[in-house]
Amino acid sequence: MENRVYGTVAILLATFIYYAAFKNYKVDKYGKCLYLIMLGGLLLRVFTSLDFFLHPWDERFHALVAKNLIDN
Repeated sequence: MENRVYGTVAILLATFIYYAAFKNYKVDKYGKCLYLIMLGGLLLRVFTSLDFFLHPWDERFHALVAKNLIDN
């Protein structure tokens, strides 16, 4: 449940940041626009890296599947 709440907050915050970037683009403030786009992207990337359901054993199985896929 927490992940859904954090996800909704992160997406809404990123949407507001991208909207502010769009507004700055309209008034020819390209430097601030680029900064806001990068900030929104960083916010989404940090949220996805804090996945609550990703465990070390998940990565082990994915690596094993990839190894078998290469071998066969």
